[in-house]
Amino acid sequence: MKKRFLAAAVAATITLTAGVAMASPLQFDGDLTFQYRWNDYDVKAKDEGGIATFRLNATAALNQNVDFYARLAGQALTADEVGADFNTNHNGSSVFSFDRFGFNVHSNNTSYKIGRQGLNIGATALLYSTEGKVDNYSGTIDGVSAKVKSGVTDLSFVAGATNWDTATEADANIYAFHAGFNPSSNLTLGATYAKYDSDIAAETTNHWAVDASYQLGKANLFGEYSQSDADDQNKAFVVGTSYAFDAKNSFAAMYSKVEAAGDMNQMTDFDPNGKGMYYSYNHKFTKDTSLNIFYKDMEDVSGTNAGKGNTSFRTTVSYKF
Repeated sequence: MKKRFLAAAVAATITLTAGVAMASPLQFDGDLTFQYRWNDYDVKAKDEGGIATFRLNATAALNQNVDFYARLAGQALTADEVGADFNTNHNGSSVFSFDRFGFNVHSNNTSYKIGRQGLNIGATALLYSTEGKVDNYSGTIDGVSAKVKSGVTDLSFVAGATNWDTATEADANIYAFHAGFNPSSNLTLGATYAKYDSDIAAETTNHWAVDASYQLGKANLFGEYSQSDADDQNKAFVVGTSYAFDAKNSFAAMYSKVEAAGDMNQMTDFDPNGKGMYYSYNHKFTKDTSLNIFYKDMEDVSGTNAGKGNTSFRTTVSYKF
């Protein structure tokens, strides 16, 4: 399945760029982050550790409508080796690799990305999230994504084959469609359909979701609700708010509950099979340097540890270049 997606994507891009010389030199940007976190659990010993992350993005314009993109990314863990954004079974305690590459095709109101890419499914990434992953074995996809804007309507679509360490995860195809609508300047409504089509039939799920956000002065109120076609434990939702005190300081608070089959293959951006609160404060020292302070208080929804809690306190310093 995976080869069919990649072959079709490459063929389409070759057609679009045939006979076109490089239009401009490479452009680079990226970021460096360091996070330290302290975790506490009801069912096991506490742990803590640091996470250093590096991302370098490169873009080259092939013509006015087509760009080539690639990313070099790395991450290293310290102390108790907690909080990896990569597959530790495959990579150990650190990773450094080219984990994104392909082509961006764009016009006035439409854009396509063809190649290896991370993705978020759901307006809040409630269903699936690999944008923050930094390797080739944690659920990124080889495929095509598209965004179309028409008046007050935004449409997006993605289809691709997942990249996993197949020693521990079965390959799958992912399909998703989201439509967003702005009935007024401060209100957004949306709906999502997504399918996780696993090579293991029992792990294949279909998902439907609705979302809304409302801008109220400096505050943004948002929520998303989803349900899958699994027989049990098939719901997920998140509600929250963010508030911008000024140009440098902001705060967010969210409550989520994601049941065991409420997201796609346990890849929600929130805690899979978890419910509880998240709090986040962000301060910008400069336009390129920021500090984030984060705390979550969660408990398992179901299973042998149902009702058992865990907390995490994290501080993150980021620098963009």
